[in-house]
Amino acid sequence: MDNNLVGLENIMYSLRSLFTNYGYSEYKMRKFEEYDLYVKNKDFLISDSVITFTDTNGKLLALKPDVTLSIVKNTKIDTSIKKLFYNENVYRVSSKSNGYKEIAQIGLECLGEIDDFNVAEILTLAVESLKIISPAFILDVSPIGLISSYIEKFNLISSVKESVYKCINEKNSHELNNVLVSAGVCVSDIDRLSSILELYGAVDMVLEKLKSLFKNTELENIVSDFENTLNILPVDIKKCINIDCSSCENVKYYNNITFKGYIKGLPKEILSGGSYDGLLKMMGKNSKAIGFAIYPDEFDRIFSVSKDYDIDYLLIYTNNSDKTKVLDKIRQLSGLGKSVIALKDIPTKITYK
Repeated sequence: MDNNLVGLENIMYSLRSLFTNYGYSEYKMRKFEEYDLYVKNKDFLISDSVITFTDTNGKLLALKPDVTLSIVKNTKIDTSIKKLFYNENVYRVSSKSNGYKEIAQIGLECLGEIDDFNVAEILTLAVESLKIISPAFILDVSPIGLISSYIEKFNLISSVKESVYKCINEKNSHELNNVLVSAGVCVSDIDRLSSILELYGAVDMVLEKLKSLFKNTELENIVSDFENTLNILPVDIKKCINIDCSSCENVKYYNNITFKGYIKGLPKEILSGGSYDGLLKMMGKNSKAIGFAIYPDEFDRIFSVSKDYDIDYLLIYTNNSDKTKVLDKIRQLSGLGKSVIALKDIPTKITYK
């Protein structure tokens, strides 16, 4: 028995239950979309490698490498709030190989007239999702709306602006300083931006520093809105979050906040999301949206690393055993998230804890 599979299936089932319990409805979609959808929004994708084929009518189609784009395209969005989750397979180059792979992806989207409660709820669900995957995790939240609004006031030309964002995402403060000096940005603004990008840590600590940096400025209200949203969070959820001011990816699509979830032992995020009003605008929809996706292929290795056996429990029974009790025991253990197998003899090819 593949213990990795057992662990992943338990996690996926628990995530589906979590989303359903919060009132999110499952969204089902077809396996492919028109290729143009991904070409026009390739910056939104994790990978721009897309598997294409020609339909019988000559139209170029693609096996979907992403779910959010399909949801935005095919969902009628109005003033009401639509809460959707998905559990789909996408098709793209795997991070663990150089070839294409069918990859499981689960996530959720909240679309419509988004308010601060909706944002706080999404952050709560992100934290609860990470808890299901591993007890050792952290969610980094970035105030991308604040950073991008501050950079916009410098009135930089497009090429310089791209260099600025590149330096921020690479955490290259030295080169960032050189770019801004060459662009004629005043020293006080450069110093303030450099101070912002160094901020990382617990919510309340970073918020106090942001409020101090932007006190009596035109961006003070953005800091206040960010604080009000985070203050909606229950105390136990807020403790699981750090604010990271050095992440500013895809400002063309994302606004307000972005966030990434990490678990101990893995260098790459296994959850990512944010507010993506810009994507809706580019697709001709005058509304708001926020969501996140979880990538199981990034964390399935934790099972093989953390366990040196195939299954948690082995139950041995005989013809004279009370088989009802055996079934009850299996149900009890599996209900606790444990893997269990019942056999008449001790197996030679299965290891057990």
